[in-house]
Amino acid sequence: MRSADIVQAFPTYILIIALVFVVGPGVVTILIAFTILSWVSYTRLIRTEVIRVRGLDYIAAARVGGIPRWRILTRHIVPNSIGQTLTYLPSDIVLAKLGLASLSFLGLGIPKPAPEWGAMIAAGQPYLEQMWWLSTIPGLMVALFGLGLSLIADGIQEGRS
Repeated sequence: MRSADIVQAFPTYILIIALVFVVGPGVVTILIAFTILSWVSYTRLIRTEVIRVRGLDYIAAARVGGIPRWRILTRHIVPNSIGQTLTYLPSDIVLAKLGLASLSFLGLGIPKPAPEWGAMIAAGQPYLEQMWWLSTIPGLMVALFGLGLSLIADGIQEGRS
């Protein structure tokens, strides 16, 4: 958890921009940068859920019943701890996509020949008064993508309750 505190102490986008600047723009670089920063929230979330589930009565009953630790872990703790993480995942994907679109808008994301919504918004910006749809349509697609994934997260949450 101390290494998670160290990673979380730095501003997210500044660290991503610095990493992309050092290594160079590209899909692999951006995936590595988001992975380096995203594991912290998942680690904290899973740790909290495992501690919560570990303290429940049925886990204590399983221990008293003589069930081995590995079976308690695989049959009871992990399945009951992973649901919150699956609910958080679509929200994290939206944040990663917004980060990628922001980096591509600034020219630090995926290189130009590849289609990317942030780069499309940046390319249409000079023509905003004459051809507004060049920037507006990719911006709407980013918003619809975020809305769709948040609806998926709500559906997962509803299914868990």
